[in-house]
Formats: sequence, C-alpha cells, structure tokens
Amino acid sequence: MKKLFAVVLAVCMVISGVGITGMGHAQAKEKSSTVIDVTKFGADPSGKNDSTDAVKKALEKAKETQGSVTVNFPKGEYHFWKDYAAKRVYHTSNTSSLSYPEKSIAILLENVDNVTFEGNGSSLIMHGDMMALAAVESENVTFHDFVLDYQDPDTVDISVVGNGVDENGKEYADFYIPANYDYVISEDGKNITWQGETSPVTGKPYWEKQSADFCAYLVIYKGYDQTVARASDKAASNPFTNVSSIQKTGENVLRFTYDGQRPKDQEVGNIFLLSDSATRKTAGAFFWESENVLVDNIDVHYLSGFGWLTQMCKNVEFKGVDFLPRYGTGKYTTSNADQLHVAGCGGYFKVTDCNFSMSHDDPINIHGSYMRVEEVIDNRTLKVQYIHGQQGGFRQFHEGDEVLFYSRTYLEPPAGESEDEPYIVESSIAPGEEYNGEKLDMRTEIVTFKEEFSEETLNDLRIKVTRNNSSQKEGLYVAENVTYTPEVHISGNHMKSIPTRGILCTVRKPVIIENNTFDNMAMANIYLSNDANYWYESGPIRDMTIRNNKFYIRPTGQNEWGNVSGIFVDPVVLTGVQDAPPSKGDIPVHRNITIEGNEFHMANDNVVTANGVDGLKIVNNKILRDDAGLSLKLNAQNTIAVGEKQKVSTEVHETTLTKDIFKFTNCKNVEISGNTYDDGLNLNVMTSGDRMSEEDVEIADNELTLNQTGGNLITSASKVKYVTSDPSVAYVNEQQELVGVKEGEVTLLSYVEWNGTIVKSDEAKITVGEKQAGEVVISADTTEFAEEGQSTSITYTEGAVLEVLDPVSGQPSNLGVVDGDSYTALKEGVVLVRAAKDGKSAGILMINSFEKSYGNTNHLYNDNVTIDNMYPENLYGTKDEIGIIAQTGSELYGGSTNVNNLVKFAIPKEYKEDLRIQVDVKGLPVTGEGYNNAGIILYKDGNNYYSVGKKGHMSGVTAVYEENASASERNGNAKDNQLTNTTFEIEIQDDTATVRYKDANGTWQMANTQNNIHAITDGDLYLALCAWKNSGRDFETMFGNVKIAKASETTSEDMGSASAKQIFAEFDNDRPVVEQLELTVNGVNEKAAAQAEAADGDGISSMVYQWTLEKEDGTKDVIYTSNSTYTPKETGVLQVAVTAMDIYGKPSRTMVSSKEEVAVNTSEDEELKNLYINGNKVQGFEKQDAVFIMPKGAANKIRVSYDMENAKVDTILKDEDGNILAELSDACETIIKLPETLIVERGSTSYKIKIRTQEEGTIEVQGLRVNEENVNLDAPIKEETGSYFKTLTTDDAKIEIKTNDSVSKITATRSFFQKEVKNESQEDGVFLANIDLTAGINAFYITLTGADNITQKSIRLYLFRDGYNESTLADLKVNGRSVDGFEPEKKEYTVYVEKEDAEVSIEAVQGAQEQTTSITKDNVRTEGLTAKYELREGLNRIIVANKSENMWITSFYTLNIVVKSEDNADLLSLETDETMTPAFDALKPNVLDYDINMNKGTLHVQAKALMDDAKVVLFTDTQKAEGVGKAEADFTIYEGENKVQAEVTAPDGKTKKVYNIVISAEGLEYASDRMDLATKTEVGYGNLEIDRSPSGGAIALVNEDGERVEFAKGLGAHAQSNIIYNIEGQGYEIFEAYVGIDYYQVSQGNVPSSVTFRVLVDGVEKFNSQKEMTVADSMMKVEVDVKGASTIELIADQGANNYNDHADWADAKFIKPLAQRPQEPVELSTAVLEYALELAKDINTDGVITSVAEKYNAALANAKEVLEKAKTGNADVTQEMIDNAWQELILAMQYLSFKQGVKTDLGKVIELAEEMAANLDNYLNDGKDGFNQALADAKVVYKDGNAMQTEVDTSWRTLLSAMSGLQLKPDKSMLQELLKEAAELLQFDYEEESLAAFRSVFADAKAVYEDEQAKAEDVKAAEGALKDAMEKLTPASSVDEHTVANAKGSEEVTSADKNETQKDTGAQTVKSAKTSDATQAWAWLILMTGAALTALAIRKRKAK
Repeated sequence: MKKLFAVVLAVCMVISGVGITGMGHAQAKEKSSTVIDVTKFGADPSGKNDSTDAVKKALEKAKETQGSVTVNFPKGEYHFWKDYAAKRVYHTSNTSSLSYPEKSIAILLENVDNVTFEGNGSSLIMHGDMMALAAVESENVTFHDFVLDYQDPDTVDISVVGNGVDENGKEYADFYIPANYDYVISEDGKNITWQGETSPVTGKPYWEKQSADFCAYLVIYKGYDQTVARASDKAASNPFTNVSSIQKTGENVLRFTYDGQRPKDQEVGNIFLLSDSATRKTAGAFFWESENVLVDNIDVHYLSGFGWLTQMCKNVEFKGVDFLPRYGTGKYTTSNADQLHVAGCGGYFKVTDCNFSMSHDDPINIHGSYMRVEEVIDNRTLKVQYIHGQQGGFRQFHEGDEVLFYSRTYLEPPAGESEDEPYIVESSIAPGEEYNGEKLDMRTEIVTFKEEFSEETLNDLRIKVTRNNSSQKEGLYVAENVTYTPEVHISGNHMKSIPTRGILCTVRKPVIIENNTFDNMAMANIYLSNDANYWYESGPIRDMTIRNNKFYIRPTGQNEWGNVSGIFVDPVVLTGVQDAPPSKGDIPVHRNITIEGNEFHMANDNVVTANGVDGLKIVNNKILRDDAGLSLKLNAQNTIAVGEKQKVSTEVHETTLTKDIFKFTNCKNVEISGNTYDDGLNLNVMTSGDRMSEEDVEIADNELTLNQTGGNLITSASKVKYVTSDPSVAYVNEQQELVGVKEGEVTLLSYVEWNGTIVKSDEAKITVGEKQAGEVVISADTTEFAEEGQSTSITYTEGAVLEVLDPVSGQPSNLGVVDGDSYTALKEGVVLVRAAKDGKSAGILMINSFEKSYGNTNHLYNDNVTIDNMYPENLYGTKDEIGIIAQTGSELYGGSTNVNNLVKFAIPKEYKEDLRIQVDVKGLPVTGEGYNNAGIILYKDGNNYYSVGKKGHMSGVTAVYEENASASERNGNAKDNQLTNTTFEIEIQDDTATVRYKDANGTWQMANTQNNIHAITDGDLYLALCAWKNSGRDFETMFGNVKIAKASETTSEDMGSASAKQIFAEFDNDRPVVEQLELTVNGVNEKAAAQAEAADGDGISSMVYQWTLEKEDGTKDVIYTSNSTYTPKETGVLQVAVTAMDIYGKPSRTMVSSKEEVAVNTSEDEELKNLYINGNKVQGFEKQDAVFIMPKGAANKIRVSYDMENAKVDTILKDEDGNILAELSDACETIIKLPETLIVERGSTSYKIKIRTQEEGTIEVQGLRVNEENVNLDAPIKEETGSYFKTLTTDDAKIEIKTNDSVSKITATRSFFQKEVKNESQEDGVFLANIDLTAGINAFYITLTGADNITQKSIRLYLFRDGYNESTLADLKVNGRSVDGFEPEKKEYTVYVEKEDAEVSIEAVQGAQEQTTSITKDNVRTEGLTAKYELREGLNRIIVANKSENMWITSFYTLNIVVKSEDNADLLSLETDETMTPAFDALKPNVLDYDINMNKGTLHVQAKALMDDAKVVLFTDTQKAEGVGKAEADFTIYEGENKVQAEVTAPDGKTKKVYNIVISAEGLEYASDRMDLATKTEVGYGNLEIDRSPSGGAIALVNEDGERVEFAKGLGAHAQSNIIYNIEGQGYEIFEAYVGIDYYQVSQGNVPSSVTFRVLVDGVEKFNSQKEMTVADSMMKVEVDVKGASTIELIADQGANNYNDHADWADAKFIKPLAQRPQEPVELSTAVLEYALELAKDINTDGVITSVAEKYNAALANAKEVLEKAKTGNADVTQEMIDNAWQELILAMQYLSFKQGVKTDLGKVIELAEEMAANLDNYLNDGKDGFNQALADAKVVYKDGNAMQTEVDTSWRTLLSAMSGLQLKPDKSMLQELLKEAAELLQFDYEEESLAAFRSVFADAKAVYEDEQAKAEDVKAAEGALKDAMEKLTPASSVDEHTVANAKGSEEVTSADKNETQKDTGAQTVKSAKTSDATQAWAWLILMTGAALTALAIRKRKAK
C-alpha cells in the first residue's frame, strides 16, 4: 500500500503541475524541484487570452515555495499585453530611462531564487512597447527553451518587391508590408502613420509614428549582397522623399509613386528597417543585481527598445540563444539597438553557440560604466556623476566594491596610484536618495571609501578642465567599479548582417573570444574602446585572446565610421582641452591582447587598427581577399619564328585592397609573426603617435614593410606564371618572353595561384614558323627638341609600326605624336618611339625640353582659372592638363565645404542653361579604396553642386547632388568599379542636368540626371576639378582636354569647334643637369646599380634609366626603368643612360655611363640562387616543403632552369624514385618529362619540389529556371552580385540550375536560418528543388563549388509572393457534423450535449492556403486539425486557433460544449462595453462580483446563461431586462456609484445565482481626447505631445515630497505654447489639471527650465501660477470654472531663454457631471416579496422563542406594509425597500425553529431550593454563594421566554449541583460537655509536662467550639483530642488519684454511673443519626430527581 500511495502521489504531482505543500523539512529536501504549471493559474496556451496576470500569480507562487522551482509552460503560444504588465520604476543603462523611468514588464522575477523558467518550446508573444522579461535581485535563475517575439514591434520592416516606371512616366517602387504592422495612409496619399497595436484597455494604439520619425534612423538590408548598413544619405534613401502617392496594389503590397527620381537603395530584395532608435524607452529584457543567471536555447525574434540588458549582475550566461528574424513573417529586425548589452557584471559572462543578425546596433557589448568625479567632499568621500544622456538612475557602487580612477585625457591613474591597490567602498548614496536633506539628482552618487586619499591623489581628483571654445569646467577623472568586471568567454557564435560592430568588450579580467564567425559587419568586427568622453563605457583590457575566429569584412556603403577593421582598438579620450595636465608617463591604455589563428576574409579596410596597446601579438593568422575577383587576359601574338623572342604579358583584373594591412598608434611591444597573406593586399604596417617608434614593432613576416611610402601592394599581377603545352616547341623564358624553339604548334596560357587553387587565362594557340632574317631598326635625325611642335624624320624597318610610349610603363604617351615617318614634340618630357614588326622591336628615346615650361601654379592661364585652398606641392601639369596629388582633409558633402586644390573654370553666363562640358580624366580611385574621391563638379558653392566621378566606397561612376547642404549620393554600375581612365561630361538643357562618362570600351554611358538644376545655376557657376584622399591609398588624378561649349551646338560624340582649355601659362625654366653617373656591375643574376647625381633649382621629380645589355651573340636587350637597379640574366656588356626631369616635367640632357662587363661569378658554392619551372620562379625552392603548382593537363613536359653560384658544379635532375631525368654540366636549363616530384642535386646539395597539378575552379552557370521560366543571368539585381529576383503568384516554386560539368557540388539554403534545401537531381552539375513558398520574400542562397573543391560561386535567388492574410475557417465540426449556424466570421459557438455523451471529436476545416491550426482544451494544446476529448458536466471550453499564412493574423473560434444540467445557474458570458475587473471567465463560476470605472452615461450589458433554458434577469434600481437563455440592455449610469445585477435561475426553477457589477462613474473628458475641439496648438519647440511629455516620454511631475508622479493622460507643450479649445455647447463645468516642469528635466539636475502657466476662459485670465515654475517647484493644481464658456486657452510662457522649458498639463480634463439619479417612480418588482408572504401564511409561532417570534412578526408586518404601499403606488417605496423587506422576512423564517424549553423540572427544583434558602443560616458558608447564584440564574431562565430546552436543562442541573454542595452546621453539645469537664480538672495539680499538653488541646477544642463555620469533622476531632488529653493527665504526687479519677469520669465507676453514661451516649447517638439521615435524604432527592428527568426525556423522544 505504501508503494501504491507513492506511485499515485507522484502521478498526481505530474498531472497537477503543482507540488504537494505542507511536507516536513526532511520530505522537502528529498524533492528535486517543485513544478508550477502556469496554466493552473490561468495562462492560456491557445494564444487567445492574455496570460500576463496568470504568469504573475505563478511567479508569486514560485517566490513563496521553498527549494528549487520550475515554472512550467506547457507547449503553446502565450500572449502578454502591456496594459496588464507589472509596473516598476527601474533605471536601465544606455536607454532613455530618465525620460521613461516606469517600465511595463510582462514577466518579472523579483527577489526570486532557484527558479527555472521552462518554456518547452512555447512562443511568448508580447503586445506593446514593453520589457518582455526581467530578473531583479534574484539568484540561480534559468530561462530555457522558448521563443520570444512581439506581435507588432516598434520598428517597421518594409521590403522592396518591385520598381519601374508607370504608364504616366513616373517612377515607382512596390513595398511588401508584413500583415502585423498597423498603418494609416494619409488623406493626401503621400504619407503613412504607423501604429502600434490597439490597447484592449484604452482603445488606442500603444504608439504612433509618422514616417519621418521612422526614417530619422534608417537601416537598409541589401539583399543583393546581404550587407546591412545605416543609410549613408538618409535624405537620398528615405523612401518617403518626393512621394506623389501611396496606393495598395496587393494584399500586403503598397506602391510608392514618385515625383521625379526614385530615392536610392530601392533595388528589389532590399529591406528598409525603419526605426526611431534614438528613443530607447526600455530594455527588451533586463537582468539587474542578480546572480547565476542562465539563458539557454531561446529564439529571440524581437526585443523592444534596447535588447537584452545585464546590469550590475554576477555570473550570467547566454547559451544557444538565436537573435534571428522569424521565419516566413517578412519581419526582420531582431532588436531596436544592441542584442546583448552588459553594463557592469561580476564573476563571469559567457556567450556561446548563439546567432546574431539584423539588429540595429551591436550584437554584444560588454563594459562597465565610468562615473565622472565632480567634487571632493572630504578625504574619503566623492561626488560622482553619470555623464552620458542615457546613463543614470541606478546605484553604481555598493559596499565592498573595488574602485579605480583614471584621467579622461590619457586613461592613467592619479598621481601615486596603482591598479594593484583599488579603493574599497564603505557606503554610497545612490541617485535619487536623500543626502544632506535633499534628494540627489538621478545622475549623481555620493561614495565614501574605507581608505583615505592621499593629498597628492586628492589634488588630481579635484582637477577641472575646459574644452576649447567652451567656458564650462569638467572633472578630469572618472571612477570605475572593478568589482563588476567579469571574466568573459565568447565562443561559437555567428554574427551576420549587422549595421554596426560585432563585439565590443572592455573589461580588465581575462577575455577569450574564439571560434566565432563575423559576417558582414558594417563597422569594426571587434571593437575595443574604453571610453571616458562619450558613452563613458569602461574599462582597460589586461588579458584578451582573440583566436580561431573567421572574419568576413565587406564594404557596406556605410560611412559613419572610417574604420571597418577586423579588430579595432580605439580608446575614446578627452581631447581639445585648454588646461589638462600632461601625461604622467608612457602608459598605454590596454595590455596583452593576442590575435591568433584567425581567418580574415578582407574586402575592405585594415585587418587590425590599434591605439594604445602594450603587448599586442598578431600571430599565425590567415589573411585573404574575400573575393579576389581574378580574371586573366593573355596578350600574345599567334605566330612566332624559330629563334625569335616575343614579349608576352597578361592583364590581371583583380580586387586590390590598398589600405595598410596593420595600423598602430602609440602601441608598445607589438609582435607580428607566422601570418600568411593573400596577394592584392597592401602589406605595409603603419605606425604613428608621439609615444611610439618603429622599434616598438617586431615583424617576423618577411612580406611586410614598415612605414613604406606608397605602401606595399603585392598584386597577383606580379605573380603570373606561364606554361606552354610543349616547351620543346616554344616556351616562356625567365624574362616573360615567348621563345620559338622549333616549328610546330603549342598552347600557351597564363595563370596565378590563389587560396590553394589557380585561375587561368584563355588559351592561345601559337604557331612556330621558320626562322625570320633581320632585325628591326630605328633612327632619327635628332632626339632633342627645344620647342613645342618641333619635328624630326624617323628611319625605321619597312613594315614596322611606330608607337609613342612612356618608356617606363610602356603605355601610350601624349607628349609627342608620329605621323608617317615624322615625330613631333608636343609636351615636355621623355618618350620612347618604338618600331615593331613580327614580334621584334627597337626604340629610340626622344627628349622634349622646351625653352618655356608649363605647370607652375603661380602661372595660371588667366582669371577664368582659379584654385581654392591651393597646396602647390600637390599640383602639377602641362599647358592643358593639371594633375592633383590627392591629400587628406577635404570633404564636400552635406555641411562640409572644404576641398583642397579645387581647380575651377568660370562658366560663361550665356552657357549656364545650355551647357556641355567634357573632361578627360586619368587616375581615378577604384571601388574599395576607402573614401577616396575624384571627379568633376558643376559648382556654385560648397553647399550647392552636382558632381560626377569615382568614390572608393561606392559602386561604379557616382553622382552627387547637393542643394543647400542637403546632399544625395547616387551609386553607379558595378561594372565600372575598376574604371580609372575616362571622359566625363555634364550637359544642361531645359533645366535638367545629365552626367555621362565613357566606359572601358569607350562607349558613352549615362550616370545620372537631375531636374530643377536652376537651384545651382542661378548664381556664378564653375566647372571644378577635384581629388582627395580619405582612408584609401595614395593616388593622383590628371585632368585634361577640358572643353566647354553650348549643348545645343554640340553632341557627346562631337564637341564641334570647342578646343581644350589652356590651364597653365608658360614661364621660363632652366632644364636640370645630370652632373655625375657611375655604373656598378656585380655579375649575372646580381643587381647592377647606377648612381646618378642631378641638380635643378626647383628640384628633381624623377629619372629615366635606359639599360642596354650587349650579349655575347651580338644581340641587345634594352630595358627602361624608373629605379636605379637592373639585374642582367646573361653575360655581356652593360651600359646605362640617365635622363632627369624637374617637377614641371622638363628633362635634362641624357648622360651615358661607361660600359661594364657582366660575367658569371665563380665560387665553390653548390647552392642555387634561383630555380625556375617553365620560366616561372619557384618560391621557397630551398625549403623542404616546396611546392610548384601547374594547371592540370596543361603540359606533360616542363622546362627546368636555374641561376647558380658556381657553373662548375654538375646538376642532376631526378624523380622521387631516384630515376635520373637529366644531367647538366655547363647548361642551366633542360626539358624533362613532368614528374610528381622534382629532385635537383648539385654535389652534396639537394632540392626537392613537389609539383602539384591543380584543377581550375571555373564555374559556368548555363541556366537558371523558376517554374519552367528562364531567369536572365545577365540582369542581376545589381551588377556583379549574382543576385536575382522574381515575383510569383503560385504557392510553390520549382528551381532549376544547370552548370558546366566542372562543378563538383551544388548546395542551397533558405532564409536567415540557413535551412537546407535538398537537391532532388542526381545529375552532375544540375540542381533541382520543389519549394513551398512562404509569404513575402523567400531567400535562397545557392553555392556552386568548382572542380578544385575550393572555388565557389554564389547565387542569391529571391522569390516573392504576396501573403495570404485570411485566417478564418471554412467549417468547424463536432462529432463529424458542422456546428449549427457556422459562419467563418462568427467566432463563438455553444453546443449542448446530454450527460451520456461523454466523448467529443473536433475537426477544423481550413479556409485558405498555408494556414496552421491548433486546438486547445483544459490548457492542453494540440497542433493540427482534429482532436478528441472526454467531457465533464457543465462547461467544456475548446479553443480552435487558425493562423493565416503570414503568421500574424489568427482567428480564434471558441467552442462552448455544455453538458446539460438542471440545477446549473452559471453564466456563459457577461459582457459590457466598459472594462470589468476582474474580466469575466465562465470557467470561474464562483466569481460573482465585478467592478467598472467609467465616465460616460450609458452601459451596455449582455448576460448569457450557460444553460440555454435558464432565466436571466438584468436589473438596476431603475431598469430591468429579462429573457430565457440571455438578456441584454443599455443601462443609464448616474454620477457616483451604480449597480447592475444579473440573476440567473437554473432550469429547475429553484437554483439561483446573482452576479453583481458595481460601477463608479465620474463625468469627464480628457483634454488630450478632445483635440477635435482644439483650434490652436502652438508650441515653442517640436510638436504638441498627446499623453506624452515634450521629450516624448510619460508625463510625470514632482509632488511636494519630491517624488515622481506619473500621469497616463495630459499634454506636453514646450514653451512658448498656446493651446485653445472651443468648448461652446459641450456642457463642461470645471477644467482641472496639474502643471509643472516635466520630470525628465527635473531628473537632469540643475537645468534652466522656467515656465509660467496661465489659463484664460473667454479671454479672461482665470489661473496664473504667479511665478516662473522651475525644476525646484512641485506640481500645482489647476481648477477653473468653465460653465457656459466658449473658449479656454492653456498658455505656457517661456522663461528667460526658453531652454528646457518642458511644460506639462498633466491629467488635464473637462468635468461634465453625469445625470443624477431620477426621483420619479419606476416600475417595481414585487414578485419575490409576494412569494415570501405566500410562504408565511401557514407559519405558527407557538412555542417559538420570544425574540424570534417578535422579529418574525415585525418582518411579516413590514413586508405586508411595503407590499401594500407598492401596490397602491406609494412614491416613497423603492426597489431596494421591497428587496430588503422580503430578504428580512425570509431571514426571520429561518429562525422559527428556535422553540421555548419545557420548565416543569426547573420549577420543582426551584421550589425545593427556595425552602432551603429560607433556612440558609443552618448551613455553613461554603457553597452558599454558588447556591444563591444558581438559584437566581434558574429563576431568570424560568422567566425567559426565549430560553430553549438546552438552556433550561442546564439551569436546573446547575442548581441541583449547588444545592448538594451545601453543608449543615455540626452538633457541638458533646464538645461543650467535655470542655466543662476539662475545666473542672484544672483545679487539680498535675505533672507539668502532661498539664502543658492538656492546656494546648483544651485551647484548640475551645476554639473549634467557638468557630461558627467549624465543620463536623473538625468538631469530632476536637472531641477526641480533648478526651485523649484528659486521660493522659498525670496527677502530682500530692493529689489523690481517686479524686482525680472521679474528676476525669474514669471507667472505674459504679454500675449506676455506667448506666447513666450509657443513657447520655444513647442520646448523643440519636442526634448523630439525625444528621446522617439528613445527608442520606439529600442524596436520595438528587437521585430521584435525576430519574424523573430521565424518564421525562424518554417520554419526549417517544412522543416525537
């Protein structure tokens, strides 16, 4: 049985969900956890009803329960509404908490310990802008396994799903608006008001925002590349700019049509994340002063306000928490700000295996909070303050906390202080607490420390500083609570598509950040600050490891921050101050940061940027370009002769990143080692700062340079390799020349290695023909030219082609021109005239050195050419060209107007409206080069212009239009990202400007157009040329061929007679001189050096070196360089010629060196200098793991060559098996069969090279089809993104992709959740999937992997389908039959079943596609369309929830299945049009009393009985309505208290139940609700705020005690303000309000708010605050009579300066009393009274106790009287009187069973007792009092007509008991005789001893005799003692014993004496017998009386 009981007990605990209470302590210990089921407290898993109060109660229960508790949510969907949430004043860090101190919290754990919040996968849906959950002052709390979301977030996400031009030629964009968002399109159709959900209490939206509010903070997710960024130009990207109409074109689609150009960023697939992020009312979730908190396996789809805030806690962990958009909803934002934010945490803080995406701010931010030292109070006490506007209100320092101090300028400790000795807090006074009789403001804290500060430290802490251009003093030092700094572990997380940073972490304890992925951050991926000047987020890093993470750093177009580094260390300190003391030493801010083993995939910015770190290690990281963008174009002729050499080249197109790879400022002990680097990176390390030198950096990576001018950009172009299919026919040598060996054909290709794979060029088929005779020759009559236009004749090989080239770059030059056989010098400089034929060439240098030069900025051509902000050293040029060397410090965007070296050409006035400008431009920045900028500008001034050019942070050719400092950037075509040289054009016609450019093919393309250009052309107009550097590489741009003409007279292709504008005027300039030249030659394969010295007055700009090597075979190699070294590859004679040029390009005469022999060095060294395969240098061939990569299948032979130290050593080539492939003696090259491994042996030295043949990862997509329709692969959403968009109308989609055979794998995922999409095709290179589409944009990410298993190509496919919003059912069935009267829109049904029908089946039939259904009964939710249930008697409620496809709209169907019962008088529903408290719940039938507070005059009530045949009566004291099954009526409500009752009579006609609704009514209307009466709403700043303060928060004022008082209603009006209402005819009597300065300003401290409040009624002042109210004043009551008034004016007069004049009219209302209760007769109900009187007819009151009878008779008489009066229409009778009458009568009837008792026995006993009382003196006193009281009480009962039988019987029994206790007085005659005898004996003498004893006994006996109250036993004892004493008397010797004996009455007497004695004794015996007889008589009497009473009782029972 014990076991059985235990099992049953366990089952009961599981079923109930609530542990059994009342167990002993030992038993409680044995339980593992108490489980509290929230549904037992009313939580609703169906999602229909609010669960807020229920969860509150469950948590209260958890708080009361001992031991560990699990608060359990059975799986379901639970909804929480803001109106019912807990309200607390909590101040939360980094929010607008001081403006919004009161928080609404849906789920609050407050002082709750050892609790697990178990969700079981449930969804918790919030309604309203509130805090979802909080744990405050709690310990050991776990949140597990639930989904957190908001039905209608306070952000809005709208997706672009279409764009184009309509039939009227207007541009439009289509936006998908998810169905959960509520909005109203304005009447003019041009704007939208966004609304929160409608409060079920107030009937108003929780919030309202205009589109302008939401677009003030604009984040854009760009689907085409999955980046998210804050809009760089909000005005240009604002989707509501220039809107002409907004119309609904689909279920969830709005079309925005525009006047003019559509705003930026409206590519399909983009998502606009609209938010008012600056206002952070609350944290979405909150931990405060709690310990050991775990958040585990939670999906967070949204958090309102500010994400999940941990504040002043210890030991907090987030594990498996996913901040991701909710799948299939079209809602993307997951947090309005940060996702996880920590403001003070001790112990540890862990974040593991979480996903973060689509927040508006940082995923993780961990910091402390600096408070600024404002005052030294004494040597242990400081006043400190929060400084940032979003900090304050909470205690920062607790008793026992450790605190350190730092300066804000250098983040150094005060003088004499050390981090090893923190100060300990003794006590603190928190913000808002009282100090010295006043409350501290909400930013101030007073802290007292245990230790005293030294005077040196105090002097530092007292320091105040002043910023430049300010007079305000600021504290220099800040305090940090180092107790609340955690150990941090952030591991295994993925952060993707974030518009800010990934991780911010500044804590001093150990930090590990590992195994995370950072994907598309718009700012630094890891940002390490320590901020003492803005956010005040502390503190210094002392031990941080960042390892094994992956960073994908891509440009997002966001320019809010300059650095988007992978890791950015950037302390924020106070700068620009006038009086700050100097640094105390060389103390970096942070220490010991290790960056190890990470992968950086770079497409933007620096890898690491760090400031102020001591001990920075960057080791063993891999750094790659994210997308190298590599493509190769091979340049080679298709024929070559045997023995001929032809130069081959490859054009490499690739992405290069020009920023320095690492940047350090003021760092120490920096180590960089073991890292690997991709090509295309600027492998230069930059250092700066006055506390850092190059010696502070130790670089072990050989690839890196340190502070190299111009950087160290290593490109793939420098690493191109070549291979021919057969090197025995032709090969490419070490000089990249194709060499013909023998006749035949070969295939030539070039390739580069990248990230473990190769990229190849197209193959070239080369024919090697027979050897050609002759060389190409060229000569000229002169090579020196002294003036522009001078010519000379050229002689050259017939058939050769002449070119004019730059000798160093080989690019065409415009310094001269050839025409036939003539050369003409055009501009100063050096050119190479080259003749080329049949792959051979020869050249001659031409020196153009004129008498006059151009390019001096002191000699511009005329006044029409000007240069603003000129820096001459950065300008150069020729007659009609000007070059600008870009420099930093320029910006021309928005409010910025400064541009250095802005070259301007005045535009003639007659051209301004008919203009065409063309300019040739070279050296433009390319995309990815930071914010570098160059282009041409149509320029009015710095705030008004229209430009076209290239910007490093934008795509293609960009245009910028700026008007009145409002700028708009327009992106270009990504195909032009690498365009560096072009021609720009600006055209103006018909007030429209068009900008164009030439693409890489020389074709004109339009970049942009701008209407209404007259805003720029209405003043002086210029053409401006510009180039500036900003975070990108160094560059310079050349502008030339500037032409200005009329547009009407020219075309883009033909500028007509317009000639190039001359820019510079000529000036005298002496040519430079090369004064000395020396050539040093070191041998073959050794660098030769030319040392030249040149002189010029203006300086030498550059030199051209011409190297000529005469080889042993008589041929010559001629090379031109700009540097002074050259490496000869063969023996021969080397000579160099040098030409120097000055800064204006004027060349010197050429100086030629002597000839020097180049020989082979001889040594005994066996080692090779270089080893080549196919002419390609083998890098690292000397290492053991050397690898050389070749394209697979390119060749089966290779040419091996090498450079050697010693030609005398033989060389043997072998394969890995030791087979000899070749033996070389004097030769340095050979051709061998391709081995897998090549071994080169030279003497004892051996080299081993692994030759790996690599597949190329070429991926070719041949087709993409959706639903059998081709997707145009040449028309992506945006160029070069591989992203495509398609709109569908079907529910499903079939996706097909076909690729080339080289694709090894195709995978696909969808949505942010990366759900796998299975490839249904088995065919290689083919992908097939049939997809069920969700509403909105369906995103598919398809990855194609090449044959190399490395190369990947991505396709993003976006399929849009409008959602189905329908949520209704088509049918609802019970037991297989449709419910009666089913209609989809009808949501509640009642079905009656008989008791015997114990089981029911439910079936839902969905009414539209893609719906989801659940069925819930008794808090058990079943997903699906069917369910079966057992029924109980009475109400069985079943909720069917049917959710539309969009997942936001749900139809709830309530099935009330009622099992019939005759005696059930419950209500099924009780509804009113006002809010009842509590809410009616039919499942709680015992709740009968409800309250309503209202302010209108009518109330609609409807009551429906559970039993449809029950009678329902609704009534008040003036009205009544009744019906069968239900009743309803509109009741008149009067001022004050009202009562409506619902009486239900069950079908049996007997059982009744009355429900009571008590209504408190007050007639009023709030001013904020009657804005329709307002005729004027003038405010001094911002807008009139309705039910909000001027700052936008809750309205709150301060009372007389300084306490904050919040008001739900009122007006916020910044002074100077005037609000006028027209109240004529409204019937208002009183206007009431409270006025004062809003609490937000009060909380700010000493702010200059000052407002005078006035109220005018019909123009007459009725109220005046009589003073300027300030933050020091408490609120003031306003009460004004407005009876009969027409207008009322609410005026807030500003103070002296109107700063902070936030005026509140709190609780402003118009009083309009409701009607008074009428006095006229009303219909009275007497039915109940009549029935009661009917019942009273047969009642007999005989024997009823008197009081009951009297009360009954009085009630009966009153009932008859009231009925009579009611029947006769007496006006004094009310329903209440009638009801009271029948209620009193019925109550009196209930007491008629109280009968009088039978008093016969009591009378007999009283009679006997009275006889005894007459002789009471015969009795002893003992018992007399009890007897007298019992007799008196018995007489009272005997006379009492109300005495009942029990009372009567008790009375006589008590009296009998008292009688038996009386005792008669005893007989003392014997004692008297003995005393006489004893007295006689005293005349004799006795022995002294016996006499003394006798006398003592005698005295005692005498005392007894004299005692009136002596008892019989006392008398008897005295007699015996006296007798005994007499007998023991011993006579003295002189006394005659006989005499004495006679005196004693001795036994020795005569017989006569005996007889006499016996007579006496007999007499005494008789007396004694009398006494005994009396006692026996009393006993007999009592016995007989009891028997009689018993017999009487028996007779009564028999009679009954």
